[in-house]
Amino acid sequence: MAGFDGAARALDKCRASLLGWQGDFTFGCPLDEMFFQEAGISKDEFQNFVSTGASDAAVEQWLLERTKMTK
Repeated sequence: MAGFDGAARALDKCRASLLGWQGDFTFGCPLDEMFFQEAGISKDEFQNFVSTGASDAAVEQWLLERTKMTK
């Protein structure tokens, strides 16, 4: 997703966390943090955007736009 290996997994875990269905997976784990750092975003920024109900395509577009801003 948007060229980031960990983005799709972080997105799934974020959505599950927002719904209270996280199970054994932890949103914001060290692997997620590596993705956030690479993308130049924070966990909170990502979670806030995802919480709007954004589709996969919208999250990908948001990531692409954010990445352009940080380069």
